[in-house]
Amino acid sequence: MSTVPNHHGHGPAKSEAHPILGFIALLFVVALLTALVWLSTMTGGAGNGYENFDWFLMP
Repeated sequence: MSTVPNHHGHGPAKSEAHPILGFIALLFVVALLTALVWLSTMTGGAGNGYENFDWFLMP
């Protein structure tokens, strides 16, 4: 019977983890975009790579 309140306490904890997971996902996307911009600048040069991402960010 003590497992039921314990399980109930797990619900709010899971709800609280959702915004944290979203924040982690946001950070991951930002890091991924930064890595892509950096790679584009390194491979395509400051001209081609930067222009490509400028068009991508502002269509």
